[in-house]
Parts: sequence; structure tokens; C-alpha cells
Amino acid sequence: MAKNAKKKFNAKLDLFTFNNAVLLALILVLIVFFRAIAASAPSFSTKENSDLEQEAKTLLDTVAAEGNGMSLVESNVLLDEKIKRLNNIGYNEFKGSMGVKSDFCVYFEDISGNLIKIDGIELGIGSGRIQINGQPCNQGGS
Repeated sequence: MAKNAKKKFNAKLDLFTFNNAVLLALILVLIVFFRAIAASAPSFSTKENSDLEQEAKTLLDTVAAEGNGMSLVESNVLLDEKIKRLNNIGYNEFKGSMGVKSDFCVYFEDISGNLIKIDGIELGIGSGRIQINGQPCNQGGS
């Protein structure tokens, strides 16, 4: 019986050999290495979000900056005639003139967050694929 117990003890010692310890260390190093690579690699969605933020800023700066031809405000007042003109040139032409690749919707709110409707413009100027309150931004737009 002593031989049987000694064999079990030796079998347990065989699990903790130098080769097994090196293999375990190598596996742990590989796991840490791949996690570090995954954490440091810029994700596609981060770049995409950055591009979207930049395009939104460009669009907002252009339509809100006074003194340029695309500005829709003057002295913090919306210029109805410019908004109507912008709506009439069409979404695709407006998008191209702004150099924007992503779809967008320009809509107007009062200080309380309520939508402001301008004659001839249902909800906003932009892509019909973007919804405001469950309705397309531009009822007839693309």
C-alpha cells in the first residue's frame, strides 16, 4: 500500500515540473501581450465617431458663422429667407458644398427644446433617413 500512495504523490509532483511551469508562464505572457495589443489598437468606431464629430462641427460652424454665404443666422436671429433658399437647393447639393460625407439633419429648436417650423420646411433640412420624433427629417429628401 505504501507503494501505491508513493505513486500518487509522484504523479502530483509531475504536474509541477519545470517544463510545465515554463509553458504556463509562456501562456500568461501571450495573454498579456494580446490584451495589450487589443487595448492599444484604435478601434474603427472611435475613428468613425471622431470623423462624425468633426463633420458635425464643420457643418455647425458654417451655418452658424456670421458673414459667410452659408450662414443661417445674423445677430442670433434665424434668417428665414436663407433657410428656405438652402432647403430649395436640395440636400445632395448642400451636402456636397459642405464637403460632408455622412448624412445629417439641420433642424431648429427654441430655448425650451421645441421644434421651430419654418414655412415650407416640415421638420428640417437633411437626409430623409434621419428621423426627428419618428418622422424623416426631410419629408421629400433622400
